[in-house]
Amino acid sequence: MKNYVTLLFFVFSFSLFSQNNKLETGEYSSTTPAAESLKMILSDNNKFHLSILSGTYEVVNDSVYFKTSYDDTPKFVLEYSNPNPKSDKITIDLGENSFYRFYNVYVGIQKTSDTAIEYKTIKELLNITDDFDYERKQLSFEIDKSSFIYFVEENLYKESVIEKYQIPNNVSQIKVTYYSNDLGRLNLKGFYDQTNKKLIVAEGKIPLKFSLNKDVKKDVLKEKPIEKRVEKDWTYPGKKEINNYDTAVDTAVAVVDTSYVPSYIFKLKIDSNLKDALKQAKSHKNQFLVVINNPNSKTSLSSFNSFIKNYESEAGYSMYDGYVPENDRFIFYFTSKKDKETLKNLGVLNNETLLVLNSEGQKLYAGNVDNYHDSFTYYNSSSTYSELIGINAKLKSDAMISNKKATLEDVEKQLLEVSKLEFLHSNEEITDKPIVNEVAVDSTFSVYGFDIFRQRKNVYQLKTKQDVLKEKWSKILENRLLEKEVNFTTVDIILREFNYDGFNKALYNSSEPIVIPTDLQSINYINKHYKIITNTKFNDTVATNYDYYNLNYTLIGVLDRNSDLSNNPSKEYQTKVLKSYKDLLTITNNNLLVKNSYMNALKRSEFFEEFLVQYEDFFNTIVKENTNLIENLDNAYKQNNEAGIGWNDFKYEFANNANEAAWTVVEKNKDVNWVKKAIFWSETSLKIEKDNSYYLDTLAQLYYKNGEKEKAIATELKAIENIKDNSTEQTEQYKIVLEKMKTGAY
Repeated sequence: MKNYVTLLFFVFSFSLFSQNNKLETGEYSSTTPAAESLKMILSDNNKFHLSILSGTYEVVNDSVYFKTSYDDTPKFVLEYSNPNPKSDKITIDLGENSFYRFYNVYVGIQKTSDTAIEYKTIKELLNITDDFDYERKQLSFEIDKSSFIYFVEENLYKESVIEKYQIPNNVSQIKVTYYSNDLGRLNLKGFYDQTNKKLIVAEGKIPLKFSLNKDVKKDVLKEKPIEKRVEKDWTYPGKKEINNYDTAVDTAVAVVDTSYVPSYIFKLKIDSNLKDALKQAKSHKNQFLVVINNPNSKTSLSSFNSFIKNYESEAGYSMYDGYVPENDRFIFYFTSKKDKETLKNLGVLNNETLLVLNSEGQKLYAGNVDNYHDSFTYYNSSSTYSELIGINAKLKSDAMISNKKATLEDVEKQLLEVSKLEFLHSNEEITDKPIVNEVAVDSTFSVYGFDIFRQRKNVYQLKTKQDVLKEKWSKILENRLLEKEVNFTTVDIILREFNYDGFNKALYNSSEPIVIPTDLQSINYINKHYKIITNTKFNDTVATNYDYYNLNYTLIGVLDRNSDLSNNPSKEYQTKVLKSYKDLLTITNNNLLVKNSYMNALKRSEFFEEFLVQYEDFFNTIVKENTNLIENLDNAYKQNNEAGIGWNDFKYEFANNANEAAWTVVEKNKDVNWVKKAIFWSETSLKIEKDNSYYLDTLAQLYYKNGEKEKAIATELKAIENIKDNSTEQTEQYKIVLEKMKTGAY
């Protein structure tokens, strides 16, 4: 730790004395990852003070008890995202680090609130065999979907820190930043010498003595986990002992080569007036104009110039050999009195001290200026830029939809552009702070916790109502359905909507729980051009190449959103959903995956007669009379197992479907012909799963309907004998059926 502090003193000294301009005095916070606790205080007399530890204190008589800020701030910062919605795993990304940095870190997984916590070391999770692997590399591992995750920073001689985080359902990746700092573990105590005006502080034998200079502001405490505790000699069942190494140092932070000079010197163009800055922005469509409108406050021109110099230096180091356009994201301008009229034309109010404008001079943000140094520093500019891209997309969408001269094709292109913006799909899901009392704290707009865009009232808000946009989208689909040629922009938008990452999710953070009219229009469009779509390689046009199986799976997923069609009072609605199924079934030449889903939809609708017709066709396609049933199922499994399920699951699913179809006849159809067919289906289910009590009950009632009373009674008795887990309710139900059969009251 001593080397770390010494080197930081050297680096800061070098940076300070290389400045020619006068620096603004005050307290500066470090923005270097893993060194955020460092504070640099610059005094008016050209002196600086470096603070590496802060917190709160309590005075009891002559004694002073210190509590470091690390006691209340999370050791682990989590960022949730969902790049792989279909995955049943969660990727834990520790970033580019050395394993040695995590030698004393444990991860606990808790599937639900009622299950036990399973702890493992990072070494076990990463499957590392070399204890002395100091190389920096990308560290990640996978866990099963779970409700809670625990991170433990173990201390063998003092208290260990345990932090608990709740995992939302729609998360497939968690990025973890670990803030380790041994100084935070100091157990400082002291007393104040009134006579000599000295503060004596110690942990151990050698005390530190302090004389009063002036007050320093306390740090603001960060958000807390839902649960945090400290335990001495922390352990868990089965935990292995580890060697006691010294605390690791993140070499990427500590080692700084001050002799390095980039070969490319980056310079920002700072205009002399706001009009010219607006012109510059207009000619750079991919940049945003950041205007600091605060010339008379402590956020002075000199502070702005210092910020610009740092930004240029950081950008130069990043670009290294030459200009990289995509890394040049912002135009900066500091206003003066001569800009008064231009600001008035922009509708800027007196208290709007920070403006962010797009290339057309439209306001994306207008509010407080306090922390632009953090939000727009070069190394944070990527996340800030992503947020602004999202805000600008909402503004452009409003403008496009409200523009009466805009064509439907223009609107469609804008919808596709919005759909492709990854940030818009993730900003409402990212939680960069732990949760308190089981509820996510402040999981609002900013990815990295800067306050600038958390002032939501100052950010441009989407004005278009969702119903208005749905009408536009419906009109687009209506027109496209009249065209003979396929439009892949339309296809792209449809497929993104179907996978919950389209414009509705991006703009409104919403998804439809049931099939809506535009979904049916969209499916009709896909069905119309099905063969072309499944035979086209999309490259970067859409997120996934939609081959035969992927497209079927996606369309079925949409049509199957309705848990029960019979709950919808509109028979017309049911008919439309089922027609889309029938069309897809025809196009796919009775694909079994589609057929199975179609039958399930029919079973849940009022059209049970059609369900029986479809099931009979399905059953006869697989099962041939006077042939071996298992061989028939095996052939069907090999030819049609698109979902990739195991052989046993395939077999038992077939048996269950046969029983359900037979039971439909028991409940809803008294036709003798259907009863005889259902008996065959039921008997087949019992060949696969012998003595299944549910299947036996179905068969017994079918026998009775077919006039085979004695056979029915014997089968119902067998059903009762084979009831598992001694279910009283099931036994009572079957006994009632048996009694009715015996008395003729069935």
